[in-house]
Amino acid sequence: MSRHDTVRILIVDDEAELREILSEQLRELTVTVSGLTYVLEIETATDGRDALAKFNRETFDALLTDINMPEMSGLELLAAIRGGGSDVPSIILTGFGDKTKAAEALRLGCFAFLDKPWKGSILRKTVEQALVRGVGLRAINSRVQDKVESFSEVDEVRSRQLRTVFRSIFVGGDGAHRSDVCPVPPRENTLRKKQA
Repeated sequence: MSRHDTVRILIVDDEAELREILSEQLRELTVTVSGLTYVLEIETATDGRDALAKFNRETFDALLTDINMPEMSGLELLAAIRGGGSDVPSIILTGFGDKTKAAEALRLGCFAFLDKPWKGSILRKTVEQALVRGVGLRAINSRVQDKVESFSEVDEVRSRQLRTVFRSIFVGGDGAHRSDVCPVPPRENTLRKKQA
C-alpha cells in the first residue's frame, strides 16, 4: 500500500511569468519510489542569490534553474551549491543552446540541461527523474549521517572525510544509487534529520 508524502523542488528564474509557467506545468506531478507516492511541493526563487539563501535554510530534492540571471547565474548557483557539499539533482534551463555553458553545467554535476522552449512532457519527465534520484540521495545522505554520528567526538574535518568514505560505499563508481548496499528506506527514516 502506498502512502503520500512530499518531495520538494526549487524553481529559480528572474522572470515571474516563467516561474509561474514552470510551476503550473509541474503542479500535479507525483513521483513513486519503492512503493511510496510523493506529491511535489514547489518553492520559487527570483534569482541565484535568493535561491542560495533558500537552499541554505531548507531541504530540496531537486533544483530547476535558468542559466542566465542577473547577479548570480544558474552556473554560479550550481557551483555554490556543489561547493557547499550538496549533490542535489539540478536541471539547467537556457534559451540560447550554448554548448560551452552546457559543458560547464555538466562539469558541475548538472543532472539535465534543457533548451527553451521546452515541451511540457519532457520537462515533467526530466523533473520526475531528478526527484527520484533526489529521494535516493536523501536516503543515502541520511544513512551516511547515521554512520558519521556513530563516531563520538569527531571534528569537522574528520566528519567530512567519513562522509566521503561512506558515500563511496553507498554510491556506485558512476554516481548511481546502489540499492544493493543502501535500499531506499521507508520515508520516516529519511526525514529524521529534517524533523529534528
